[in-house]
Amino acid sequence: MNCSGPSPYAILASNSSSYPTSQLIDAVSRPGRVVNTHYCRGLPELNVVEVMSCGKTTDEVIARLFERLPTYGLLPFHVRKESVGFIFNRIWAAIRPGIPAEPRQLLRRYIEQGRLGIKSGKGFYSDYEEKAPTR
Repeated sequence: MNCSGPSPYAILASNSSSYPTSQLIDAVSRPGRVVNTHYCRGLPELNVVEVMSCGKTTDEVIARLFERLPTYGLLPFHVRKESVGFIFNRIWAAIRPGIPAEPRQLLRRYIEQGRLGIKSGKGFYSDYEEKAPTR
């Protein structure tokens, strides 16, 4: 086991569809190895994973994921442009135009106000007496 630090070949994958990885890579020493993934289980026989670059992800990393993901029973789709949300989220939103905007607006307001839950001391339902320890 190599205890000298992370492997230079490791791929750092986020599964957030709300935060593009380009917003999270400032402290990453190898941004070319960062990628965003989104797992969809729409049908039992079809397990889809969407793969999106942070804008700096190397072609080698994308190709490696497209080679390996099927060995785990996943069908990869390449999201060619970084965005909030992924292919399937955007399709879902497009076929449900009556989805109310208010919950998304409230969430954006809370994020702008720094109401991020325990780590900020303020959350969705209440204020917390103690903030979570910082690292």
